[in-house]
Amino acid sequence: MISKKRNHEEIRAWLEELMSSMPLEQQKQTVTSLLDHAGAAAMPAALARPERRGPRREEPVVLTIRADIEQARPPIWRRLEMPSDLTFQQLHHILQAVFDWEDRHLWRFGLGGSPFSPEAQLLLCPYDVEDGEEDGVPAKDVHLDEAFAAVEDTVRYVYDYGDMWEVRLKLEKIRPAEREDRQVRAIAGRRAAPPEDCGGLTDAEDLATVLPDPAHLDLAELNDLLWAEGDARAEPDFHPAYTQLLERTTGHPVHHRLKMPGLDLMVAPEPPEEDELIAALDPILWFMREADGEGITLTAAGHLPPALVERACEVVPTQITGLGKDNREVHAASVRHFRHALQTVKLLRKHKGTLRLPAKIAPLLEDPWGLWEHLRSTLIPERDGFERDASTVLLLHVSMLPSGGALSIDAVVRLLGELGWSTSDRWGLHALIRELPACSILRNLRPDAASRRDERLSDVAITLARATLAPEETDDW
Repeated sequence: MISKKRNHEEIRAWLEELMSSMPLEQQKQTVTSLLDHAGAAAMPAALARPERRGPRREEPVVLTIRADIEQARPPIWRRLEMPSDLTFQQLHHILQAVFDWEDRHLWRFGLGGSPFSPEAQLLLCPYDVEDGEEDGVPAKDVHLDEAFAAVEDTVRYVYDYGDMWEVRLKLEKIRPAEREDRQVRAIAGRRAAPPEDCGGLTDAEDLATVLPDPAHLDLAELNDLLWAEGDARAEPDFHPAYTQLLERTTGHPVHHRLKMPGLDLMVAPEPPEEDELIAALDPILWFMREADGEGITLTAAGHLPPALVERACEVVPTQITGLGKDNREVHAASVRHFRHALQTVKLLRKHKGTLRLPAKIAPLLEDPWGLWEHLRSTLIPERDGFERDASTVLLLHVSMLPSGGALSIDAVVRLLGELGWSTSDRWGLHALIRELPACSILRNLRPDAASRRDERLSDVAITLARATLAPEETDDW
C-alpha cells in the first residue's frame, strides 16, 4: 500500500515535470483548473507554497540586478543599482519606469519560480490583496534583501496577465552602500521595451510594427525619469484619499490616468504671495467677519436674512446677479452652496438660530496662512464614500490646470464614471460635483466677480488643490 506521503511526492514530481515544459499562460491555466476542480482547501499539503523569504540585513547594501524580459529576441534588458531596503512594491514601480510601462494592469512577483508555479512564494499587488487572494503576501511588506541575499539569486516578476510580460530579475553584485546610493540608477541595458497593450510582442521584427526604433535605449533619459521619481526609500506621502484611490484601482485602465499627475505633485508647489492669498481669501473672510461676535441671526427656516443675502451676492464671485431681487438664499444657489461649504469645513457653525464663528477659528481672521492650512486639511472629507472620491478627483483635476486654467466638470465626471460612480439622471453627477464644498470654495477663491460665468480658477485655487494632495513640503510657507 502506498502511503499518503508517497502520493504527495508523486503528485508534486508529476506536476513539476508537466509544467516545466509549458508556456507561462498554460502554466497559469493549469493551476487555475486544478484549483477550480479540487478547491484550494483540497489540494495536498505538499503543494502548499513554501516560505522563501530570508532574514533582513542589519544595514542596507547596494544591489546590482539585471532585469530581462523573458523570450525577447534579441534580448531586452536593464541593469539597475538600488538599495536593498526597498520593498517589492517599490521595485514594481521602478520596473514600470525602466520598461516604459503605464501601471495599468495586475502584477506579482514569484520567489523561487514563476509567479504561476506552485513552487514559488507569491508577492501580491494591492488589488489582489484587496480582492482577498490568500495565496501570497503583500509585495509592500517584503523587502529586496529578504529575497536577494547572494549573487545569482533570482526572482520573477509578471506584469499584465493578458500580455504576460515575465521579467527575470537576477542579482549580479552586492556592495556596501554610501550615502549617495539612495537613488536607483540604470547603468546598462539594451533595446526598447514592448509598449503597453501590444499583445505580448517580443521579437524585434514584430516590435518594429509598434515602435519607431526597437533598438533605441537612452540611459540618460531613463535615469532622468528615475531621478524624477525621487528617493525610492518610501512611497510618496500623498494625501491618504489619493493614495487609497491609487491602491483601489491598481490593474484597471483608470489607474494610469489617476497616477500620472502624481509625478507633478512630487514637486512642491510655490506658495502664493501673501497679498495675493489675502485677496483670494476675501469671500471667505467676509463671511467669517459677519459671523464673528454675536453671529448672524438666521430666518425661521434657517436661511441667511434677506439683507445679508443681497450683500453676499455682491461678494461671492460665482453668484450670478440680476435674477429677481437677489435677497433670498433659495434663489441664490452659489451663495447658499458657499455658505454650506464654509460650515462643512468648520469655518462657520450653526448655534441656536445663529451662524457663528467658532472660537478656535477666530484667530484665523488675522492669520491667512493658518486659514490656508485649515482649508488644506478639510477640503477632502474623512469618511469614505462618494464625496471623498469626488473631492479627490476634483482636486486632482484642478491641480493639473495651467495658470488661469478653466475647471472642467465633464472631465471630473468622466473619471468618477470610470471609478463606478453614476446617477440615473445624466446631469446628476454634474450637480453633485458643483455642490461639493471643495468645488464651491475653489471656484470662489478669487478676489473679484468680474465674470461670474467664467470657470477659470485663480492661481491660488490651483495651488491649494496641489498643496492638499501633495506630500507635506510646506514647513517654510
